[in-house]
Amino acid sequence: LGEVGARLVELCAFLASEGVALRLVFSPAMVDRLTSQLGDQRDSVLADTILLDPVCWTVSRHGLAELRRGREPSIRMHRLTQELVKRLMPPDEHDERQHDALTALAAYAPPDAEEDAEEYNATYAELQKHLIPSGALDSDDPAVRRWVVNQIRYLYRRRHAEMWQTAGRLAERALSSSPRGIASYDDALRLRLTVQLANIYRALGRYHEARGLDEEVLHQQRRTLTQLHPRTLMTARSHGGDLRGLGLFDEALAEDQSTLDGLRAVLGDDHAATLTAFNNLAFSWLLAGDAGAALENEQQVFESRLRLLGEDDQATWRARGNVGGFMRELGRSEESRWALQDALERLRMLSAGTTEVMRVEKSIGVTFRRLGRIPEAEQHTESALRLYVETHGEGHPDTLSCALSRAANLHAAGLSSMAAGEAARCLDRYIEHFGKDHPFSHSCRSNLGIYVRASGDPMHSLELTRTGLAGLQDQLLSWHPWVLAASVNHATSLVAAGDLEAARSLDQSTYAECQESLGADHPCTEAARVNAADSRRRAAGDLDSSGRRNMDIDIPHT
Repeated sequence: LGEVGARLVELCAFLASEGVALRLVFSPAMVDRLTSQLGDQRDSVLADTILLDPVCWTVSRHGLAELRRGREPSIRMHRLTQELVKRLMPPDEHDERQHDALTALAAYAPPDAEEDAEEYNATYAELQKHLIPSGALDSDDPAVRRWVVNQIRYLYRRRHAEMWQTAGRLAERALSSSPRGIASYDDALRLRLTVQLANIYRALGRYHEARGLDEEVLHQQRRTLTQLHPRTLMTARSHGGDLRGLGLFDEALAEDQSTLDGLRAVLGDDHAATLTAFNNLAFSWLLAGDAGAALENEQQVFESRLRLLGEDDQATWRARGNVGGFMRELGRSEESRWALQDALERLRMLSAGTTEVMRVEKSIGVTFRRLGRIPEAEQHTESALRLYVETHGEGHPDTLSCALSRAANLHAAGLSSMAAGEAARCLDRYIEHFGKDHPFSHSCRSNLGIYVRASGDPMHSLELTRTGLAGLQDQLLSWHPWVLAASVNHATSLVAAGDLEAARSLDQSTYAECQESLGADHPCTEAARVNAADSRRRAAGDLDSSGRRNMDIDIPHT
């Protein structure tokens, strides 16, 4: 078996110097490459790969590589040994062995249909080590390129800013390695990789760049693959996320509804891509102002995932957490608490410290604040914020949303000056990230107005809440809960600034719209009712606004 040992040494020269898992060495495709020149003995090795164990031991015994046993057995070749082995190979043999290594790695990668399956994470983690040393990014082999696309998607799914940045650099390099460049959309794998790069840009909050890539790919796919091709629909699903991030909520809703309809027709309701589309549509409904429709969609996602995946899958409890958040936006705060606590406990057991846990912990903090349980709200919000800063960075949109929630907690705890400082920092970053006219910026501006007013600056508060309300009215429909919440806040600023007649008029119109659009039990309706009653009986010159209700706006992830 000396030829197999020599071939193993040559293949390891093109793999990661930190080690190659023996499960990869013993994989069918790798064994095939190791034994391709073996002759009559090949069948016996293919029939019983235990014959490779002496080969690995012999290579290690001769000092060419280190064989490591234990829970994750591997064989490790020093980088200098790798370079020496490659230099000693003739050019043709060098290229052939690199091709053998790439062929084995590509075959070891999970199939496209299961690219997002959690059980393959360990496989992708092993393959990640070999991506650069093998030269995969420069390969024009279709199987290798397919692996590269799915490997980059694996990094995207890790939900960590460093992973996204790494994935973005890899995708940009892979796309630019062809002399045709990124603008040449001439094959399906390039299109898929371009969509992955758009996903990464969107995860990093680079929504304009993501949208540009998605729209170019969509144009090509709709022309060559048709509207209802699964890949076209998945790109459209990505495009909906771009639109949500850009604050184009009505356009996103239309795109997400169309995408869901297409995926249901082509793949059925239970396909993973369809369930993701249901979830996306739920968030588009929320952002468009209909939390009831959002809850209906997400409840279906939760029930489907529970039925299909069971209780031990993260996606099941991520959906349960979303259900709890939508319940809160409908005023069902106690139900929200139960759902979110259920989701948080399950996710902590399954995947402590992940994005799923952070999102649910941030959400349950908002629910506790709505219930008036401020210490618990602070505990969960602070825990989530620490993780967001660690994994996403201080300027990421999800981190900003959590920081703005902390500002609301500070105000509720009577620390309004601190709340104003926190919210002002958030507003600066929202404007930097999204622009001054994005609905998120206007919502943050309205919240800041609450805290500035409570800190003793009614005129600055009036400016903030007026600008926030006007901006939201320009961007959203008149019955949108954020518009109505901003109206509640601005009316109170008018009271504090001494314009009681304008406050009375706005209170009455806001209360009427809340009753008609949100229902009598919605928290915004209750706040508007209390404030309308206050302004009706308020005497001239009474500018004390401390007894009136405010409505902080919670900015969700998109």
